[in-house]
Amino acid sequence: MQIVANNISEISIKIETENQLKLEKIQNNVMISDLKDKKNGFILLKCKLLTKYTDSEDKALGQFLLGEELLVKGEDKEIEEANKEWEKEKKLPSKMEKELLSGINTICIYDMQFFTNRMRFPPSTGFNFEVKREQSKKK
Repeated sequence: MQIVANNISEISIKIETENQLKLEKIQNNVMISDLKDKKNGFILLKCKLLTKYTDSEDKALGQFLLGEELLVKGEDKEIEEANKEWEKEKKLPSKMEKELLSGINTICIYDMQFFTNRMRFPPSTGFNFEVKREQSKKK
């Protein structure tokens, strides 16, 4: 599977300006919120890229959140497997996770770096993969 297009759908930036010099850690995560079959070997994957900057006590100094919509191309079998897994467990097949993480770290990292550079924060260096069930609040 490969990402063929991406679109920024949301931007949120929070900064604690007084304590920026206490920066100790950078945490990056990708949170998947939805997957929709677009037919003909394409799926639309909605995710959020989150970079947190914290001090040595894990107190937040800054946070960058980008909502991304990714158009992903794959073989029909892969798409069908991803849809079944998402409908059943609200997660992605592990093979798909690895392929998407590679694409996200190649393509979407540039979006995040644009904003971190403008705000004078160290750049995001790569994302960890995590599926968050935002829909669980609705249950």
